[in-house]
Amino acid sequence: MIFELMLPSLIAGLFIALSSGSLGCFVIWRRMAFFSDTLAHSAILGTALALIAEIQVIYGLIGFGILVALTMAKFDNGRRHVSSDTLLAIIAQSSLALGMLLLPLTGTQVNIEALLFGDILAISWQDVFITAAITTVIVILLAFNWSDLLALCIDEDLAATEGIATKRLKLLLFLLLVALVAIAVQMLGVLLISSLLLIPAAAARRLSHTPTQMLCIAPVLGMIAVICGLALAYFLNLAAGPAVVVTSTMIWLLCLIKKSD
Repeated sequence: MIFELMLPSLIAGLFIALSSGSLGCFVIWRRMAFFSDTLAHSAILGTALALIAEIQVIYGLIGFGILVALTMAKFDNGRRHVSSDTLLAIIAQSSLALGMLLLPLTGTQVNIEALLFGDILAISWQDVFITAAITTVIVILLAFNWSDLLALCIDEDLAATEGIATKRLKLLLFLLLVALVAIAVQMLGVLLISSLLLIPAAAARRLSHTPTQMLCIAPVLGMIAVICGLALAYFLNLAAGPAVVVTSTMIWLLCLIKKSD
């Protein structure tokens, strides 16, 4: 009975680990960790706007996330008056603060703790289907644009001289991160999303000799973290989202120790 209740959470978690592990490699190669944090923080404002507009929360997350992505794509051109990290910090903190101010005005009782730290055990089968669909799109787009994305990560200027549409590819990465954040908020919450995106990829980097190896290993490590984290949460009566993150951190530490030997 308990297994049947946790099955949607497990399946959704595995799909998220697949997409976040794959996308996390590009985030690390492109040094976009701060951007993923900004998207996660902006999810609170996206949630508040969706509740005010009386639409499904995922539409608010995707809609506001796209706005943030387009803003960053516009300013990420090397000729800006505000540095990218400063702009991201402004967007992250202001959207977080505005979202917290708007939530009480939505007229809906919002579980702030679940929003911040996730509630993976509340995932329904409908959420599983949405997660599976978005994950499939993310993986297919990454695979289809693999060679161009890798060239972008290695040397953006060189990729541009070879005729690769670097602006389009950067916008694609931004939008894929938006989609990932939208489906991962319920599982890990605003504060923990970046961890499952970055930690398995960072661990895979310690075990890999080529970008292809890293891209294959990262999702596997993320899936192991989800399975072990949910098991710990069940047997030790822990919060599921933080348990998954701590498990992924332990995996990273083991990879770090193994690589040092």
